[in-house]
Amino acid sequence: MAKLADLFSPRDMTVGEPWKRILEFSIPMLIGNIAQQLYNTVDSIVIGRYVGDNALAAVGSAMPIYNFLLVFFVAVSTGAGIMVSQYFGAKDREKLSRSIGVCLTLTAVTATMIMIIGPIVVRPMLSFINTPPSILDWCADYLLILLVGNWGFSYFNILSGILRGLGDSLSALVFLLISTVLNIFLDIYFVAGLNMGVPGVALATVIAQVISAILCAIKLKNMHEVFELNLEVMKPQKEYVAQLLRLGLPSGLTQVIFSLAMVTVQSLTNIFGEMVIACNVIVMRVDGFAMMPNFTFGIAMTTFTGQNVGAKKLERVEEG
Repeated sequence: MAKLADLFSPRDMTVGEPWKRILEFSIPMLIGNIAQQLYNTVDSIVIGRYVGDNALAAVGSAMPIYNFLLVFFVAVSTGAGIMVSQYFGAKDREKLSRSIGVCLTLTAVTATMIMIIGPIVVRPMLSFINTPPSILDWCADYLLILLVGNWGFSYFNILSGILRGLGDSLSALVFLLISTVLNIFLDIYFVAGLNMGVPGVALATVIAQVISAILCAIKLKNMHEVFELNLEVMKPQKEYVAQLLRLGLPSGLTQVIFSLAMVTVQSLTNIFGEMVIACNVIVMRVDGFAMMPNFTFGIAMTTFTGQNVGAKKLERVEEG
């Protein structure tokens, strides 16, 4: 039992063989990333099979806008992972606690803003990227549900980023697998069973994301031996907010540029009609699997580097 508990505990990457630590961390995360891509692929399969090509095209047209509106969370998640890994490596309990607290507070503020602003800008943005009128309503419904329910997505990304910063990629994997299985069953139930169509897929996604975020929160709440989590540490402090943004904004700006490119490509794709849009969705789902190894080892090295920089073991960073 002790060995099993160790697997789901924060992992100190400042000791041991670097290649072993990186590999041990990467494998669960790679499986998790594949599961997350499967998550999106199942949405497409269910909606295409039970509703039709136009519904699949609607989901595909909506995703670039959804990713663009939520790109800030990529910056916060990346910054959180780096900051948490550095303080964990330095064994600084107070700063680790406050950095985690400020991440949670910023996420709440931003998620609320998106919940308010998102529904206002959805239809103008869909019209701007030449969304065909035949799928415009489906696209809008899909986005509205995802944006109003964005707390699950937002907190899962932030909390799993914190877990990774602590060296615990296995817990995030288990929670993601639970979420993926739940999403598959809810997709089939809402779409095939209740005939809810595109909104059913969105609702299934939101529920699954909320469950995974709650599981991550429970896991972090029980890590009393590593850091404190209370209202005091969640008060925003200029020092930690500035550091979080400094670490996360470069990644966030990169994602903004990438998201704008995808929005532009989607705008051009939409001109050719629903069938081409649906084909593009299928291709992008398959392409997503090919990117998983690069993405996984990039995050693994971020955590490894962060912990060893925090511990001032720069020779391990070079070796890693």
